[in-house]
Amino acid sequence: MEKTVKVGLSQGLHASNAAALVERASQFKADVHLKKGNSIINVKSILGLMSIVLKPGDDVQLTADGPDEEEAIAAIEDFLTHK
Repeated sequence: MEKTVKVGLSQGLHASNAAALVERASQFKADVHLKKGNSIINVKSILGLMSIVLKPGDDVQLTADGPDEEEAIAAIEDFLTHK
């Protein structure tokens, strides 16, 4: 499953909310990845998330594969767009 979302985090992605995002993504069995530009990272990896810069208004592509992929995409989208 794939979905493009616009980042709505008012201060972008930083260490504390990156940790919260990893915690949320880790609740799902599905493999979840985020793509921005040429970078593709595992959303369950704090090092991966810290290696990219996400700013408000950025478009990113979420992909998930697994038994709960729809729920995982919805939860990550909610986090990135409304936090």
